Amino acid sequence: MLSPRMCEDSQRLSRAAGSLDWKVVRWADWRVPEGLPETDLVLYAAPLFAERVSQLLPIDFPEPDDRWLTKLDASLLNRKVEATTLAEARQIRERSFFKPASFKTFRAGVYESGAELPEEDKADGDNPVLVSEVVVWESEFRFFMLDGKALTGSVYFRFGESAEGNGEWPCGEEEFAQARETAERAYADCSEGLPAGVVIDTGYIQGSGWSVIEANPAWGSGLYGSEAVSVLKVLEKTAVSR
Repeated sequence: MLSPRMCEDSQRLSRAAGSLDWKVVRWADWRVPEGLPETDLVLYAAPLFAERVSQLLPIDFPEPDDRWLTKLDASLLNRKVEATTLAEARQIRERSFFKPASFKTFRAGVYESGAELPEEDKADGDNPVLVSEVVVWESEFRFFMLDGKALTGSVYFRFGESAEGNGEWPCGEEEFAQARETAERAYADCSEGLPAGVVIDTGYIQGSGWSVIEANPAWGSGLYGSEAVSVLKVLEKTAVSR
C-alpha cells in the first residue's frame, strides 16, 4: 500500500513490488480503496497517513520506543542523550540538539536553548523529546534491519550535506561495513522496544568514532541508496494485525 503522495522512493518500491509479483495499491485519497486485500498488507507512507490507515483497518504500524536511544551502552552513543518532555526541554539553557521523539511536533535541529522550541499553544508540553549534546557527524548512514540484521543500507549525509552525487550514494566498503556493524551491535545491545523490521541510522562522530544516531519506523523512512527489494522484505515485518 502506498499513500496518494507521489515520491521517488514510493515509485522505486512500486517497481520493486511489481518485480516480485506483489499487488501494488496506491490510495487515491484517505479512504480505503475498493478491492483492497484483507491480509498480507504492507505499507510505505508518512506517519500521519499510517495513523489514518490504522484508524480504518485493523492494523498497527509500531514505532521504535521513544527512549530506545537512551538505553544503549554509552560506547554506542559517544555523546550525552537525554529523554524528556517538550515542557522540560523548554527549560534547557544549553545549546543542544532537540528532536521530537515520535510525532514531528517541531523541526529537529540544533537550538541555542530550549526557549527557541515551540510554545505551549503550538505544541503539547507532554510530547516526548530527545535532547543530545551537539556533535559533528562526518558521515551518516541508514540501515533497514530485519531481526537484527542489516539487509540493505546507504550513506546519506556527509558533514550535514547530502552524500548523493549524480544519482549515486558513494562510500568505501570498509566504511560501509563499520557503519553496518554499529547498527547490528545496537540492535543486539537493546532490541527491546524495536519492531522486527526497523531502520537504524549510524554515523561517525568527529573525534569520537562510530555511533548510533537514532531508530525510525521502516515504513516511513527514506531509502536513499538502499536496495528496494530488500527494503520490501523489511516492510513485510512492520505491520501488526489487531
